Amino acid sequence: MTIQTQIQPTAAESALLDAFGGALGQLPGDAAVTTQRSTLIQGIKNAGLPTRRRESWHYTDLRSLLRSVPASQTSVTPDTAAPLVAGSLVLGVANGVASAAAAISGGSVKTYAESLRDGSALKGLTLRDADDTVARLNGAFVTDGYGINLPDGYASERPVEVQFAQGGGFFNTRLTAHIGAGAKATLIERHLAGGQAPR
Repeated sequence: MTIQTQIQPTAAESALLDAFGGALGQLPGDAAVTTQRSTLIQGIKNAGLPTRRRESWHYTDLRSLLRSVPASQTSVTPDTAAPLVAGSLVLGVANGVASAAAAISGGSVKTYAESLRDGSALKGLTLRDADDTVARLNGAFVTDGYGINLPDGYASERPVEVQFAQGGGFFNTRLTAHIGAGAKATLIERHLAGGQAPR
């Protein structure tokens, strides 16, 4: 007879579980999304963060390397930047919160928080396999981002740049894009870190 013993969580694992418990009521999502978030974080509670004993993490002992989880620095205003290509349509996400979605002529854009709230994001909150820890944590904690849809035959010379800016800490965002058959577009995903505390 084999008896399964629960692992003793590390400080980082405890911090992740505590952060999830404290944030669950504020994370966007309908009932099904909220249930899936809880299922995803349960994997950390049951098995902990991956070690080299897991084949897909053979070269990285995340459980030993991750010592703490930084608090989100929402008091720090993240720096923004001019688009990499002049004239681009810029969609911003600052400290895990998307600005109002701008219109894309001939296509559509929706904030990821909207997709979480109406449940349409549920099908994306899945794992590639049991060791997909990055997707597990992101799916549990994701707050916002964008979903971009460019239909078949879409064509535009104007690039779309999505800027993810954060002042520091633990933020989880997503960008999904559906590019239809024969579509011609330039989509830039850009990450910016740092900022200034308000005076």
